[in-house]
Amino acid sequence: MHQIAADAVSRLLWAVRPSGVHVLTAVTVRMPNGDGSVPDVVVTTANPIGIRQGLPADQVHTVVEVVSPSNALVDRAYKRELYAEAGIPCYWRVELEAWRGYEGPLPLVVARVLTPDGWQSVDAPAGVTTGVPLAIGRDGDKTITMTVPVDPAVLVEI
Repeated sequence: MHQIAADAVSRLLWAVRPSGVHVLTAVTVRMPNGDGSVPDVVVTTANPIGIRQGLPADQVHTVVEVVSPSNALVDRAYKRELYAEAGIPCYWRVELEAWRGYEGPLPLVVARVLTPDGWQSVDAPAGVTTGVPLAIGRDGDKTITMTVPVDPAVLVEI
């Protein structure tokens, strides 16, 4: 189910992306300290042709992680902060299974985006189409975003 959801997110974002925005899967993101992380989906305006050592974090606008039970804590807390510290202004987390403290519909998309007023979060539960913010670029310190209508139920349809 993890890969089905990741592929569905990629197709969804690919279909709504503006010209010049790329949606990539399983690409290494180079953090400022030189470490690399491989999110399930990345949104960038960098030309992916010829990138050999991964995308620099400052060229990544949104990362998407589909939570795996074996890696849930890392995806929920550590990666969110890792990407924020690297300057990536938007993080989507796709939850496929219930966890302590959440009893609502699944799957659930939890999005976090940096705005001029600070970090804002949007929860999008299955069964409801919700406008989810997606960072698609940067203009200096300003994050360029768009809203993507998402019903997470479609992320696990086969």
